[in-house]
Amino acid sequence: MTLELFLRGLCHELDVSLQTEFKFHPVRKFRFDFAVIPLKVAVEYDGGVFSGGRHTQGVGYSNDAVKGNLALESGWKVYHVTSRLMEPKRVAETLNRLEVIIRAEAAKAKRGAE
Repeated sequence: MTLELFLRGLCHELDVSLQTEFKFHPVRKFRFDFAVIPLKVAVEYDGGVFSGGRHTQGVGYSNDAVKGNLALESGWKVYHVTSRLMEPKRVAETLNRLEVIIRAEAAKAKRGAE
């Protein structure tokens, strides 16, 4: 199962919206790969971490730090996924952990709305 299909199914079940390439900051052009907007949970797929991609290089890594800090300051929880975490022997655990986080935030939001 792909990450996007998993997230779409879970968000449909919880009746919350999922948006791809969500621009979360009013000034900077930073975008989340996936955002569960009403819960302020984002998922970032960090590609190229084992092949010298931009997430592991000086400027790219520094920009990711700025992005992460702005997200935190804005109240977002950001979950990072790499290709290694989506390998067959790790994917179930990765998706389970992500599901726990999203369900916990949904339960918090529901309690707050009551």
